[in-house]
Amino acid sequence: MYDENQVQGSKQLAKIFWFMKWLYIAIGVVIGVSYLLGANGINPVGLIAYIPFILIAYLLEKGAKNEKLWAKDGAFVFGVLLLLVFPIGTIFGVLIIRNCTLWKRELQAENSL
Repeated sequence: MYDENQVQGSKQLAKIFWFMKWLYIAIGVVIGVSYLLGANGINPVGLIAYIPFILIAYLLEKGAKNEKLWAKDGAFVFGVLLLLVFPIGTIFGVLIIRNCTLWKRELQAENSL
């Protein structure tokens, strides 16, 4: 699934965004099924809100997997925004920022050689 020669920070970011993508899809499916089964208080318009998050997670996963620098910067911004979504988003935000920093250090080490 992932190249052994890939930078460790980008590899970890790709795994995090892969997990987040499928988490957002699973939450959307649960909400959709709940709505179809007639649960009270479920707004189907809320499902539309998950589509951008799924797309962002997908794009950042592919970018990190291919070691694109825009993915590192985009992931950092997304991680900072996730810090505000307590408690799960905060955990993901910290993991994302940590791996962006790791990726940046690895790139600096490669360039100093």
